[in-house]
Amino acid sequence: MSRAGWRAYFGDDARALASPDERGTPSLRASFEPGTGSSVRYARLGKGELMRRLHSLDGLRGIAALVVLVMHVMLTSDVFAEPVLHLNAPTSLSWWQWALIYTPLHLAWDGSVAVYIFFILSGVVLTLPIVSQGSKFSWRSYYPKRLIRLYLPVWGAVVVGTLIALMIPRKDDASYGTWLSSRPGVTSSGVVRDLTLVAGPSDVISPLWTLQWEVLFSVLLPLYAVFALKLRVAWWIKMTLVLAAVGAGVLLGYESVAYMSMFAIGSVLATVLPRLGAARRSSALASATLLAIILATARWLALGAGANEAVLNLLRLVAVIGAGALVVLAVTWLPLNRWLSGSLSQWLGAVSFSLYLIHEPIVLGVSYLVGPDWVWFAIPISLGAAWIFWRVVEAPSHRLAQYIGRHLLPKEARIQSHVSTVDAQQPRPN
Repeated sequence: MSRAGWRAYFGDDARALASPDERGTPSLRASFEPGTGSSVRYARLGKGELMRRLHSLDGLRGIAALVVLVMHVMLTSDVFAEPVLHLNAPTSLSWWQWALIYTPLHLAWDGSVAVYIFFILSGVVLTLPIVSQGSKFSWRSYYPKRLIRLYLPVWGAVVVGTLIALMIPRKDDASYGTWLSSRPGVTSSGVVRDLTLVAGPSDVISPLWTLQWEVLFSVLLPLYAVFALKLRVAWWIKMTLVLAAVGAGVLLGYESVAYMSMFAIGSVLATVLPRLGAARRSSALASATLLAIILATARWLALGAGANEAVLNLLRLVAVIGAGALVVLAVTWLPLNRWLSGSLSQWLGAVSFSLYLIHEPIVLGVSYLVGPDWVWFAIPISLGAAWIFWRVVEAPSHRLAQYIGRHLLPKEARIQSHVSTVDAQQPRPN
């Protein structure tokens, strides 16, 4: 994806990452103006280098959305649904089924780790503009822009999902398997919950459960920014505190604490990622990538070894650490960075939010209409529908959010935003 395309996906937030300073030299500014208490200071980074390295995060988000789609396809079979939904180890597995459940291959359909990556990436992406702009960051512009970007696509997805569920009714029939037979039908109160997200979604479109936490994080972003940028301790101490909060939430059963702390991982990483170097042929980083995958899937390795529920619960924290490591490696290890910056990963990144929002009703609809044996057709159908939804709903909502956000900026910043937009639209040599 081009620089202008990356900006279009992340909107005005991306432009803040590499705005020229008063001498016209591309730089990444310190998080706040001198004397305001920030301990974060960065060396100058070239605009092109920083933007290219951050492209990979777009691709990582796209791959994570595809993983969630594959997970829901897999859940239509009880062989794969039982270990995910009930932590029951199925018997009489073929070798390939065993490998997909109990080895690092599980990462290809591990929706939980994908969600952890979503939460961490949201923390990174929303905090980076604050790191860059500091006291010039406009909260008056941020809030309406962010809420429009979240809610308009969600409302569109609720309409699509509700129509599919009404046209292809869900079946409470055990012959369809554990997951398919337990999917709830449409209710008026459920639609209201899905449209607002405040009280949690209805589970008619189950991926919406993560949006409840995304909205809460977006509202509480100033607190995360204070923690990540103003607290005068080393970044690794902040990360240790955040991981301790994730672990406490997991072990004590406070899911809200665990999930909201994952966003803080991203906020802390936003203060570190821009100053990390990149390695081309580092065997250490290749080994670190393999280790990150093992950490992310450790829970399933342990389930195959017969671990009890307490150990499996603790390993959720290990999976979060693995997810965070993958985010860092996506920026720092060039082979992975280039793959995630490729055309396929970037296309998936562009439609990732749309794919995440609308794929599950399609998977369910295909399963109920033609049977679970044909559910794999839901993958190309979902990808095509996601592209259409992106063009018709998500992209226009982004443009509306940017338009409103620009008009709520202070006058000087609004002029600079307009100049940057015009500059991004100019043809550039290849």
